[in-house]
Amino acid sequence: MTLSQASKALGVHVTRDAGYEGGNCYYASPKGGFKNIAFMMSGRRIARIDIDSKDCATDRGAKIGDSEA
Repeated sequence: MTLSQASKALGVHVTRDAGYEGGNCYYASPKGGFKNIAFMMSGRRIARIDIDSKDCATDRGAKIGDSEA
């Protein structure tokens, strides 16, 4: 997924974080409504999503610390 696609899916603008000018690997974050979430970018595509809060859950309710089951 690209930053443009992520922005559309989340309904907020997702932009490159400060300090990551140039280069092919950088972080981007949603601006508003989604705290403690960062996207690791590889070129124009999201390679990984970092979640730094136990308050974030998937659409099915899975959170950090839940068992695999």
